Amino acid sequence: ILTPFFPREAALKGVPSAALGWIFSIFELAVLVTTPLSAGVLVRCGPRPLLVMFNVLGGLVNIAMGFCWFEDDPVIFTSLCLLLRVQAGFAFAIGVQVSYSLLPCLYGPDFSTATGTLESCSGMAMLIAPVLGATLFGLGGGEARRGFTVPFVTLGAMEMAFGVAAAIAFPALPLPPARRPDLTHFSPKVLVPAFVCVLSGFSLNILEPTLQPHLSQPPLGYSISMLGWLAAAACLSYALLAPLCGAIDDHTEGRYALSLMALGCIVCGIGYCLLGPVPWSLYGWRVPQNDATCWTGVCLIGGGCGFSLIPV
Repeated sequence: ILTPFFPREAALKGVPSAALGWIFSIFELAVLVTTPLSAGVLVRCGPRPLLVMFNVLGGLVNIAMGFCWFEDDPVIFTSLCLLLRVQAGFAFAIGVQVSYSLLPCLYGPDFSTATGTLESCSGMAMLIAPVLGATLFGLGGGEARRGFTVPFVTLGAMEMAFGVAAAIAFPALPLPPARRPDLTHFSPKVLVPAFVCVLSGFSLNILEPTLQPHLSQPPLGYSISMLGWLAAAACLSYALLAPLCGAIDDHTEGRYALSLMALGCIVCGIGYCLLGPVPWSLYGWRVPQNDATCWTGVCLIGGGCGFSLIPV
C-alpha cells in the first residue's frame, strides 16, 4: 500500500536514499528472523490465536506508521519507520506461517495447486493495495494535507476489525504436525530452489523503493495514481499466473519444477530489461523508455516471479 507514495513522502521528510532502502528491506529481514521462531509458537498455541495476533499487531503497527507523519525530525522519523517496519515484519511472518502450515492439512497431495491458489490471493491483495494506497493518498489531500496518514490508518483499522472477527467467529483449525524441521541436515538439492526463491523475492521487492523515483521522472513522469495502477498490473500478472504454474507442477508431479523456475527467472529478467531499460545498443537500436516497454516489463516481472516461486 505504501509503494506509490512513500518514497517521495520520505524524501520530503529528509530521509536519504540509503535509509529509504533499509525502511523497505528491514521488513523482509524481520520476516526472515521471525518465521522459524513462529513455527514453534504455532505448534504450541494453534493457528487461531496466531491469526488473531497477526491481524491485531499488524493493525496497530499500520496505525502508528500513519501518525509518524507528524514527526518532522528526519532522524526520528526514519527511526520510527524502521522500528515499525520490523514490527510489521513480525506480524506478517506469523500470518505466513499460519497460512502455509495449514496447506498440507487442508489440501493433501495437491500442494502446488494449493500454493498457487494462496499466492493468487496474495497477488490479488498486492493488486488492490497500490491502487487503494494511491486513492487514499489522494482522498487524504495528498502532500498538502494528510495523504500519508489516511492509507495507513485505514489499513490498520481494517486489520484490527479482521482480528476481532477472527477471535469471535473463526472456526477451529487443525494443528500442524508437531515435528519440527531439522535445519542442520538437508539435501544439497534444495540449494537451487532456495537460490531461486531468494532471487525471486529480490525481484519482487526491489520495485518497492525504486519504482516511484524511477518512473516519476521524465520522460514518463508518472503520477502517484498511475504508479499505483502500474504496481497493480505487476501483481495482477502474478495473481493470474501463479495458480496456472501450480496446476502445471502438480499435473507433471514436479518433474519439470526446475524448468518452470528457469522459465520464470528468464521472463523476469526480460521484464527488468524492458523496465530499465537496459542501456545496450544492437546495430544502433536501443530499447526505448515508453509506456509500452514499462507496462510490458512490470507484467513480465510479476508473471515471471509467479512461475519461479511456485515450484519451489
